[in-house]
Amino acid sequence: MKHMKTSIIITWITVLLTMAFISNVHSQNDDLTTKRNKAIRDNTDSYIELIPNTDLGKVHFSRIHFDESKIELEHLFYQAFMFRVPFPGGTLWWSMISNPLLHSWYIIPKEGEGSGFKNFVNMIVKKPRVSGVNKGDKVIVQWLDEEYLITGKSYIIWFAFLSKYPVDLVISLNILNDDQLKINSVFKGFEGMEK
Repeated sequence: MKHMKTSIIITWITVLLTMAFISNVHSQNDDLTTKRNKAIRDNTDSYIELIPNTDLGKVHFSRIHFDESKIELEHLFYQAFMFRVPFPGGTLWWSMISNPLLHSWYIIPKEGEGSGFKNFVNMIVKKPRVSGVNKGDKVIVQWLDEEYLITGKSYIIWFAFLSKYPVDLVISLNILNDDQLKINSVFKGFEGMEK
């Protein structure tokens, strides 16, 4: 019986230590998120401002160039671009050709709070019917529903790279006001990939 009580106490101590560790990790992640978002927002004067395409018939990819990174946090180097949601708003459909130096990315409003990306899909260009990509390009596609974007408000898409040196990304940035669109109606000729 004494051995069983000791076992229960050890189990509870293990559970409490695990919960404390998880809480500490979440706290550190929250601190890093706050620090990162502040650093990114403090540098908005140096970002490229892109104008999203609003015409389904003109979806295309363009190369953007980032100079040497000015923001370093936790051994990652941050770059970003900004865009303003045009009237009448719509769903953000965006994509980029995969880049091996890219560690992570996200979207934040230039000011205030907002909802970020909830998903992404790895795809491969099978039959290029969108300009700026080639057959075999591996791409990442994401969307953010209209309800999470405010018309007239500016947003930042940031990228964390493994290197501080200049880098290019090939992207497509679209805000389309049609809630019936699907990935293949925006990015024609793309097919899903197994993860």
